[in-house]
Amino acid sequence: MRGWWLLSAWSGAAAQESAPAALSWGMNYQGQLGDGTNDDRALPGDVALPEDVTLTSIAAGHAHGLAVASDGRLFAWGSNWAGQLGVGDTDNRMTPVEVTLPGNVTDIAAGSGHSLAVASDGRLFAWGSNWAGQLGVGDTNDRLTPVELTLPGDVTVTTIAAGAEHSLAVASDGRLFAWGSNWTGQLGVGDETSRDTPVEVPLPGDVTVAGIAAGDRHSLAVASDGRLFAWGSNAFGQLGVGDRDYRITPVEVTLPGNVTVTDIAAGLGHSLAIASDGRLFAWGLNIAGQLGVGDADYRITPVEVALPGNVTVTDIAAGAEQSLAVVRRATSATALIADPAQAQTGEPVALTVNVTCTTGAPTGEVTFTDGERDLGTVNLTAAGTATLTVSDLPEGEHTITARYAGDGTCPASESDPVTVTIRAANGSITVKKTDTETGEAITGAVFQLWLESNGTPGLQRTDTKIDPGCATDDLGRCTFTDLPDGTYYLRETAVPDSYAKPERPVTTVELTDGATLTEQIGNTPSTCRKGDKNCA
Repeated sequence: MRGWWLLSAWSGAAAQESAPAALSWGMNYQGQLGDGTNDDRALPGDVALPEDVTLTSIAAGHAHGLAVASDGRLFAWGSNWAGQLGVGDTDNRMTPVEVTLPGNVTDIAAGSGHSLAVASDGRLFAWGSNWAGQLGVGDTNDRLTPVELTLPGDVTVTTIAAGAEHSLAVASDGRLFAWGSNWTGQLGVGDETSRDTPVEVPLPGDVTVAGIAAGDRHSLAVASDGRLFAWGSNAFGQLGVGDRDYRITPVEVTLPGNVTVTDIAAGLGHSLAIASDGRLFAWGLNIAGQLGVGDADYRITPVEVALPGNVTVTDIAAGAEQSLAVVRRATSATALIADPAQAQTGEPVALTVNVTCTTGAPTGEVTFTDGERDLGTVNLTAAGTATLTVSDLPEGEHTITARYAGDGTCPASESDPVTVTIRAANGSITVKKTDTETGEAITGAVFQLWLESNGTPGLQRTDTKIDPGCATDDLGRCTFTDLPDGTYYLRETAVPDSYAKPERPVTTVELTDGATLTEQIGNTPSTCRKGDKNCA
């Protein structure tokens, strides 16, 4: 499956394949779609990137876009009223232009009218609108080109986020810093005073930050242990804490089932979170259905998004009144083994499947078929296996498949066909040696067994010797077993004392359908001695 990067802005949306292309759609009155026009677009279309550019990440502000190329270069397009494109003027650009930065770029963020970038060495740069100090450079003057800002303690930066007019940054030591507008406590520093330089956000205890998101006037952070924190504006319940009172310091948000969080996104007045089990939760403003819960009612605590079944969420983005999610459809695989794959009629054959699923342990039933014939249905074990043993497969080749029926989270799947060959059961030939006069059993008569194999009737040296010699026992019996169907020759090679060697020492036996045959062969008593012409 192709991978995607998502972003959602106030007036447009974009998606980037993990290949070179970038796509955009929506409002385009300031060139924010980057396609060389000012025409709105209702369907995704290409951003007009230079031919030699492949992208690794994208970001969108109110009406401008940013993109990082695979070689670390940065491109910008769209609205430029405050210099948010970073190209030295305030003229809008309808196609991407390169932004000059000292070093390769590894992360970007776009606010309403300002932009942020992290260089490969961890330095942080900002440009554009700065009326609330959102650039963090110690004043409120706009910047038309990138300027470097320094976090307290000269730490480097790993991750950034931009709200409408505030900024967030995670330092290399896991601490979180914020600056810019603070009217509703979105900086999380315990007051409502804006800051024009970065200040540390006081998170509880020994929390280190793994991910951040900034909405219009609220902020979110995921700790390294998967806990979620929120602060700032809460007019629509976007903090998810059960009320609509804004918070000036971080408060913990609890998801249903106490699941942990792996990724977050913040929109104008709503929030999104991916849980560790792949489910998606949303809360806050829902005037346009951006929570995806089937209605337009606000939510002040997280609720699960009603996604189609059998999917897990891998990436999310939140805009002014819309939400986007990349999902991975669940898949299952059913592997079938037949043991033995070659058997005799009546011999048990064990058909065993192992079902695996990307959503976890599968449950449900597996049905085994032989062509159009159902052989049986078996429930999966907790380990995802099921076995059906069959003993009634007729002679011939059988194409066996197993189909897993699926469950609420794991889809159905079918195994590759397995061929099982059933041959007729092997038979046996028993010689019963008796005295022709008394009918009593004769012990010690020796027989060879040959299989007709040269195509010429009758025993010849070029036929196949199956057994070099078997002597009759006290019951006068000698048995040859595990014999496939065919024409066999019993050749008597020795007789006991006091018995004459038969005139015709070879007996022909036809073995079919795996039969169990008994051949009674008599010997006539004789007074000859061993070594005589007619004795063995």
